[in-house]
Amino acid sequence: MGKFGDRKNHYSIRKLSIGGASVLIGATIYLGGVNAQTVHAASVDGDAAEQVEKNNEVNSETADVKNADQKQGDNREVTSAVIKADSAKAVDSTNDPANKSVEASNEEPDGPEEPEDPMDLAKKEAKILPQIAIKGEVPELDPKALMNGAYIYAHQISQSSIEEGSISAKWIENPDVSKVGTVTGKAEISYKTYDDDDDGNEVTKTLDIDVPLEVRNGEAKKAGQVRNTVNFVDNDSNQVVLSHSWIGKASDDEYSSPVPGFDSAGQLLENSIKLLGYKVHSDENFGSSANINQKLYPLGYFGKKDKTVNVLVEPTDAIKNDKYGVIYDSDDESQQESEVISPSDDPYGGPLNENNMDPANFIYGLGKLPEGAVVKWTTKPVLSERDSEGNYDTEDGLPALKNPKDIAIEIDDIKGKVVKTFKGDILNKLVKRAYSNSQDGAISVGRLDAVQGAELPNAVDAFAGIETRSGDPNTDVLVENSSELKNLLKNYNFTWVIAPDMQMPGYQYAYYTVTRKDADSTNYGSAFYATDENGDDNGESLADSMDGLTGSTVNRVLVRIAPLIKPDADNPAQKTVTRTITFTGVPADKADQYQDKLQTVEFTRADEDGYIGHQNASGDGITYNNWHVVNSTAGSGSFESVATPVIKENDGSEYTATITDKFVSEVPAVKNVTATTQNSKITVKYVETKTPIKPDDKNPAQKTITRTIKVNYPEGISGDQPAPQEVKFNRKDAKGNVGYIITNADGTKTYQWNDWKAEGTNKWPAYSAPTIHGYTPNITIDGNKVYSVAEVVVDPDKTKDSIVTVNYVPNTQTGKISYIDKDKNEVGKTTLTGKTGETVAIKPVAPKGWKIVPGQNLPKTEKVTTSGIPTVNVKVEHAKVVVPPTDPKTPKDKLPDNPDKHYPTGVAKDDLNKTVKRTITVIKPDGTKIDASQTVNLTRTATVDEVTGEVTYSDWTTGSFAEYDAPEVAGYTPSQAKVESVDPVKVDYVDPKIVITYSKNPDTGNPSTDPTTPDGKTPEDKTPDDTNKTPSEIETTPQVEDKSKPVVHKLAKRTISKPNYATSRMARVQKTATRKAVKKNSRTLPQTNAKHNIAAEVAGMLSLGLTTLVVGFEEINRKKNK
Repeated sequence: MGKFGDRKNHYSIRKLSIGGASVLIGATIYLGGVNAQTVHAASVDGDAAEQVEKNNEVNSETADVKNADQKQGDNREVTSAVIKADSAKAVDSTNDPANKSVEASNEEPDGPEEPEDPMDLAKKEAKILPQIAIKGEVPELDPKALMNGAYIYAHQISQSSIEEGSISAKWIENPDVSKVGTVTGKAEISYKTYDDDDDGNEVTKTLDIDVPLEVRNGEAKKAGQVRNTVNFVDNDSNQVVLSHSWIGKASDDEYSSPVPGFDSAGQLLENSIKLLGYKVHSDENFGSSANINQKLYPLGYFGKKDKTVNVLVEPTDAIKNDKYGVIYDSDDESQQESEVISPSDDPYGGPLNENNMDPANFIYGLGKLPEGAVVKWTTKPVLSERDSEGNYDTEDGLPALKNPKDIAIEIDDIKGKVVKTFKGDILNKLVKRAYSNSQDGAISVGRLDAVQGAELPNAVDAFAGIETRSGDPNTDVLVENSSELKNLLKNYNFTWVIAPDMQMPGYQYAYYTVTRKDADSTNYGSAFYATDENGDDNGESLADSMDGLTGSTVNRVLVRIAPLIKPDADNPAQKTVTRTITFTGVPADKADQYQDKLQTVEFTRADEDGYIGHQNASGDGITYNNWHVVNSTAGSGSFESVATPVIKENDGSEYTATITDKFVSEVPAVKNVTATTQNSKITVKYVETKTPIKPDDKNPAQKTITRTIKVNYPEGISGDQPAPQEVKFNRKDAKGNVGYIITNADGTKTYQWNDWKAEGTNKWPAYSAPTIHGYTPNITIDGNKVYSVAEVVVDPDKTKDSIVTVNYVPNTQTGKISYIDKDKNEVGKTTLTGKTGETVAIKPVAPKGWKIVPGQNLPKTEKVTTSGIPTVNVKVEHAKVVVPPTDPKTPKDKLPDNPDKHYPTGVAKDDLNKTVKRTITVIKPDGTKIDASQTVNLTRTATVDEVTGEVTYSDWTTGSFAEYDAPEVAGYTPSQAKVESVDPVKVDYVDPKIVITYSKNPDTGNPSTDPTTPDGKTPEDKTPDDTNKTPSEIETTPQVEDKSKPVVHKLAKRTISKPNYATSRMARVQKTATRKAVKKNSRTLPQTNAKHNIAAEVAGMLSLGLTTLVVGFEEINRKKNK
């Protein structure tokens, strides 16, 4: 790969005594190949030559260029390079004034020689070089880039002296840069000279020239930017063969704002020129020690204005006269190799391999190929097999080919026609030599194909793969289009150094550099190693291989730009689709109004720059732009319809248009006319179609249509009869005709009558029958019943004479039964109907939810009068329904008299029924419990208003609780021996929750034969928890008897102990006291203080006695079982 170092070039010019030669040297320095260099003048002693040293620092980092009027670092004084010319002798333009000392005689010439007029000489010898302009951007003129060397020499030799820096150029007629293409502008070149003034004063000279420009698309400058451009111009055709430009921010200092990456631009562009088949023209006069970099040096810095450098080139001898590619089919191989630099040997391109064997690499002079030409393999070379060590079979030290006689390259033109074929021994040798080249490290492979004018691709697109080249074919590995490679490339920056010129079709070369984003190599895929075809690791990672492509290494890529296509005779840019309409059979007096009509739709497929398509990037075929209507983006247009009205003559005859024997009123429009629509022609034929018909008895001109109205009044009533209604018509036209005979296109006849026209109104007016109170007109028209006699627009062809008959029938009257509530509001009504004189029955029906108030004197019938039926008022009131507790209701149930409504809440079972309870819990000494609770059910009824839904209730019923005696337990005394009866028990009764417990009687000294208690414990065994609890603290859960089993009462054996009379007497005394207390309060109930009920008391005593008996038997049975 090519790398650039820092270069310095030094030039010296000996001080001359001949003025003419000095002028030549000065002009060449200013405008020639070493222009824009600072001139340093230094004095030496005696006859020593004055040395002028030019320093060209190519590396922008070390360049130290100053203007001629500035002081240099070496403190030498800079002088103005004004060179006086003493002679106007012609100088051979092939001499290099920058590198030769010209010896001149001090002798005076034999006599003054009249010089040729400088303008005439300039115009004869000048070649104005083409300029590149960006569409929409008038370029600034750089006088140094306008003229070729011969013109500069010829014009300046005619002048004895030119003031340095005085040459300038400006447009006096701006070129039209609004469209892409070749245009011309007029410029004025001016300069100052002292030669034509006897007193030595400066004189300004001007020269007008026509400047050719190639306007192309490209990146436009922004405000504050300048453009530096280099154009390589073919001296033979005066055409730009390669162009490159740089855009950057303008700088007031011409040499302080370097162009990024410009250092290697000169050598790279010169390398491209050589590869394309050109060489620098001799007029450039670089000399033996100068090169193209020096001429391009000013472009390396952005200055105040645009800069342009034009470099003259010419085709190499090998491809003169458009004999492109002859290098490889020439018989003189030595001649080829001495003149040709093979692309495979290009220091920036690297060796080729079987994966990068693009045939264009073997064609020299790609720059001379016709536009759109494509280089293809006719037969691609196939390498010989590799041996076990990975080496190719060889012939003459080069890899052998399997098909050496078959391989061939062809060049096809843009239409696919083969224009040149290459094959033979030399091509075979070049192919084999390309395979044999090896290089350590890595090379990039790839090729870019694009279409002219497309966006600049990324430089990474030029990178198709990495090939590690170690010199050993067995370890040469190409890594391309792999995921590892794609991931690796993310870590690198790919930057264009010389980007492809996207506006220049054909083959060209571009150059790019690769740099790492991160200096740490561990982040660059160093763990991934390329392997050979056997899968063996070749010891070199992809990251290591990439090192050969990074840094200052410049990599070359072959680029082919497919051209945009301009129109020609075979492929035009415009197309017109036509429709011609021709008229025949038109009466002579109207012929001038029916001339042939041409309709057109104009199409174009040219874009704004005039191109009609582009060659495909692959070079295979052409893609044309879509056709569209001119001045529109639509792909189709239309032909408008053309009216073909009937031609009417004064005699009443008419002519009608026909197309293909069919009558038409117009030539129809065509809505979808495309570029592929064929041109068409339509003939419109007019035929006579109308003959007058005169009026007669059979075909009258007038007629009258009548409507007669007859009114039949009711008996006893008389009135007037209306007059008949008449409409008169006439159909005679201005020519006295009542119609015409129409001749159809097929020859048949049709009668066409004139329209009847009313003489006055064409309507029968509307008619209203006389109003008779109590009756309604019954109308019939021609026997058909109607409800009115409306206005009729009489149709002379359809309407017939008509008879209207009016009869009368009694009217139907209406009335109502109105239902009035207590507030005198109408809450409903029943409609009554009948005819006058009839009797209507009155049958009132109350509205839903209401009922008729009884006792009203309501009529049974009413007489229908002529004014209607009198209103009958009926008083109503809300209907109510009683809900008994035995038949409660829910909101789902409907009201009986108002089924549209449902029962409200508050009439459910729980609203009308309630259970009141008196809880009595008996806790016996052994801990067993008896639930002696009492309950009573109370009820009430509800009344529901069926209109308002209001609910009212009756009082709750009452009940009673019977007296309850506590069971007797031997040796124990109950806490409450009797619970008094309660009567009445009301709904608000509060449950007293009575608990009866037992306390042991005092010991009388006569112990029981059975000291144990029913629970198996002796009194001594009772715990404090059992004996010290109050009745309210003892658990009151009753032991409910299982009534599902029969109760069997057994008498238990019992040991009768000797009675304790003292205890018995005490008990009797206590019992007597209790009874007295009860008797005293016999009129009140315990807990509730309710009045004593004797019947309830008797029932309670009986129930208590029965309970005591049962409990006693159970106790005996329990003890027996125990």
